[in-house]
Amino acid sequence: MFTRMQRVLCSVVLLVAGCDSLPKDKPDSGIVRRGADQEPADCSVSGLDLDNYTRWELPQWEKVSHQCPNSAWAGLNYARLLKAAGQFEAARTLAERFNRLPQGQNLLDSLPKVVTAEQKPIEKLTTTSWNFQPSLDNHKDMVFVAIGNMNYKNNIDTDGVRFAHNDASEMGKFAKVTLGIPKDHLIVEQDQESSQINSLFNPDTGRLKHLADQGVAKRLFFYYSGHGIAVPDRTGQRVARLVGTDARPNTLNDASVALDDLVEKVAQAGYQELILVVDACFSGNLSKGTKTVFWQTTPEAEANIKAKNAPPVTAARTPLRLLKITATGKNQEALQEERQGHGLMTYHFLRALTGAMGKKVVDTTALQDWLPVEVDTAAWQSVYKMSQRPLVIGENLTLVRYR
Repeated sequence: MFTRMQRVLCSVVLLVAGCDSLPKDKPDSGIVRRGADQEPADCSVSGLDLDNYTRWELPQWEKVSHQCPNSAWAGLNYARLLKAAGQFEAARTLAERFNRLPQGQNLLDSLPKVVTAEQKPIEKLTTTSWNFQPSLDNHKDMVFVAIGNMNYKNNIDTDGVRFAHNDASEMGKFAKVTLGIPKDHLIVEQDQESSQINSLFNPDTGRLKHLADQGVAKRLFFYYSGHGIAVPDRTGQRVARLVGTDARPNTLNDASVALDDLVEKVAQAGYQELILVVDACFSGNLSKGTKTVFWQTTPEAEANIKAKNAPPVTAARTPLRLLKITATGKNQEALQEERQGHGLMTYHFLRALTGAMGKKVVDTTALQDWLPVEVDTAAWQSVYKMSQRPLVIGENLTLVRYR
């Protein structure tokens, strides 16, 4: 290494060749350095190696940005890696919060311009006409619930859930025509508040419990389209939650329902099988035009949230056969199929259910092979130009069989 004095001497004696060979500082790659003007005094980072923060990757910056939501150092570095991952709108939201700093404005200026839903050159927003056909199997022992949350009341962005009503409606038609779900077992709802969702799933007094007690209903198919969020529980693990339409930006936890809690309640109500399909995302990033809600809180509020998210004490339950299909992988966003009037995952899921896979039997294994590839390909070809790979996890269950 050359000392500063050596550099000065090189310039004094005009040793051009020697000075040109001096080692250059390592490129900064745009990283925002820590500084008092970029990090509030109450920012406390736990569980991370601060000495090596320049080597952190997306998961580490995501964690510290949640621990220090008002820190430009955390937010802008997280935004920088979101940009590198192709999550431009999530990066834009963070950059706009800190554009008072040159780094924030520079990052904002470097992001590609994304056409808003209102500006997209869509000739006509029409919904797909699905050719639902009856299946071979009898589904009279199944209850089907579809919820589409589109009209959020309290300054929650609705652009990313514009097709939630249509998603739930078409899934309900599939249940009626293809699965032959009895009328009193078919529940299709719009714009449900968290209390209404909790009431429906209440294992003691809810409608689902009542249907199970009649002795016929043994299986539940639950579909949801709308906003999702992920917040940490008391152990620091992020909990996926469905956001009710009564949610406010600063009280999302209180107006949302944990997916794991719903699964537990279904088992407590006496069901033996659950097919859970969720067209929402839980990446924790606000992206206009997608189905995520940005979670932002103070350290005090976060501690309170963790306490509230303590694992519930529940009675022993009947073992539940569970198949879970979610719209995205980790740190991804649930996009929309604009021309078809559906969420992107829902559109291709309905295609799978109506014969697009070329199979007479649509089951877990077939969906695992087909759905993630089909949705991801469409996501990269869409206006969003990013990845979206649904997860299909759980028991090998048959959703539908055709002649």
